[in-house]
Amino acid sequence: MPVLAQRLGVAGPAVLLVLSTASGLRQSFIAGGEQRLRRLSPHPPGREGTTPQVDEIAATCQYLDALRLRAADSPLDVVLIETRDSLVGVPAALEARVAGLRCQRIPAAVLAQRLGLDEQAVAQLPDLPMIALLGRQRPTLNLAPAPSLERHRVRGIQRSLYTVAGLVGLAALG
Repeated sequence: MPVLAQRLGVAGPAVLLVLSTASGLRQSFIAGGEQRLRRLSPHPPGREGTTPQVDEIAATCQYLDALRLRAADSPLDVVLIETRDSLVGVPAALEARVAGLRCQRIPAAVLAQRLGLDEQAVAQLPDLPMIALLGRQRPTLNLAPAPSLERHRVRGIQRSLYTVAGLVGLAALG
């Protein structure tokens, strides 16, 4: 979801993105421009209103503190990205419940406009923003970290040099 944060213009030292999808609340903690934690919490059955969402987001904030992924005294920016405008009361309830939290809402209309999507399609298909981002972004061809790729390249060059040295040795013998 760092790509989504970038497309929406969300930045900060510690940001918790919360996207309401068909399967639940997709929460991503981004610190220093890197995604540090992802969590998908399903919609609780039989519970109405915004209380379940507030409970889940507050639990994620406590989890971040327990893992020491952010300093307890540093502010946390929570960005609620909506697809159906169902989280209207969440920012105020969340700020009242969790200390040191700044919460903002990105309504479905703004989300659709910034991603170039149809607002009605976003409301009908809550997973559309993520699918659209996947379709527009060139996929990573190799998921290995850069240092591993570099070591692999160096090792390949070493093997080539050993092969050439062996062939030169065989040519000198023959």
